[in-house]
Amino acid sequence: MKVKKDTKMTGKKLTVLRSNPKIKPSFAERTALL
Repeated sequence: MKVKKDTKMTGKKLTVLRSNPKIKPSFAERTALL
């Protein structure tokens, strides 16, 4: 269920990712999980 929520917030997370490059590794890990 957590993965589904991440998928819905992909757009918002992408925006945050652009603002915070430090979240890149975390986002990549989540994408791999997806």
